[in-house]
Amino acid sequence: MLLQSHREYKPGIYEIELLPALPAAWKSGRVTGLKARGNMTIDMEWANGKLTSARIVSNNGNPVVVSAKSRLKSDVAHENDGNRLIFSKKEKVYKITAE
Repeated sequence: MLLQSHREYKPGIYEIELLPALPAAWKSGRVTGLKARGNMTIDMEWANGKLTSARIVSNNGNPVVVSAKSRLKSDVAHENDGNRLIFSKKEKVYKITAE
């Protein structure tokens, strides 16, 4: 599974989990144009089974919460607890890197 977005963080703000159950055969890869709840479009890359980067486009300009098993970083995140980024400002594009 490449992403999951069923969980609501707050009313109208969804949490997008990146690479929650990546198949073992897909050690490295890239995907573009995935859709998630809240009218989000996701592009992401991974290597050795771990997320390396992601780009999330909020087609409505809405806030979003992003989580992954990797440690996440972003310059525009409102909050960062390591594996979860909270983007509370209404932005159009959220860029994420991972360790």
